[in-house]
Amino acid sequence: PLLPHRTFDCFWASGTGWGTFSYRPNAKGGTRFRIEVLSGSLRCRSCEITASGSPALARTSGKAILHTIEARGKRVVVRFNESLTLTEGNILEIEAQG
Repeated sequence: PLLPHRTFDCFWASGTGWGTFSYRPNAKGGTRFRIEVLSGSLRCRSCEITASGSPALARTSGKAILHTIEARGKRVVVRFNESLTLTEGNILEIEAQG
């Protein structure tokens, strides 16, 4: 979505699951993106987020995920080396530098 504020929380739903996602500023002036699966599952191969700089990290449930990045102006595309299947209780976090 186009984000009108520096912090943003929203509900998401797909044919296989639902949950929440949020954007927050991080301590270094960058962006922290978080998506949580509250029910069902979500397959994910990449994420395109509003952020400047490059991701400092990508992790799910505290475990680092191998990824590559592509800058697109004020957005970055994070492509995971392997497709992820997030299930109930899993959290995907991406932190981009400022």
